[in-house]
Formats: sequence, structure tokens, C-alpha cells
Amino acid sequence: MFALIGGSNYSGSWQVYQSVQDAKRFEQFLQNVGVQNISTLYENQYTRGNVLKELQKLAEKIQKNNNEIIYFAGHG
Repeated sequence: MFALIGGSNYSGSWQVYQSVQDAKRFEQFLQNVGVQNISTLYENQYTRGNVLKELQKLAEKIQKNNNEIIYFAGHG
């Protein structure tokens, strides 16, 4: 099983968001249930370019009958 998790709190916004914390809690959950192949993108790493790169890496790793999880947390 492979997972890609991303989250950004959108610093500078007038609202307080907990997107990174949500994503990290989901990452912890996956680790607790035994998922070992987890890629993460948080805050400044969570860019369009980096998401596309990680999706490409994920596509190269997966094989028939694999499970993939893609989870992005954000507001906006």
C-alpha cells in the first residue's frame, strides 16, 4: 500500500486552519495500521509542482492489485 498526504494551513490568512494537523493525524493513523510507504507534503512543500512529482513517483511504484491512498487537506 502506498499513500501520498498533503496539507497546508495557508499562512497569512485571517482565518485559522488546522489542515496540516489533520493531515498529520491521518498520516499517524496510516502508520498505526501498518502503512509504510507514505509520502508527505506539508506547508511550503505542498505546491502544484511537488504534488505532480509525487503523483508521478506514485504511478511508477504501483502495480496491479496495489492500494493507493491520496489525501490532501486544505481550505481554499
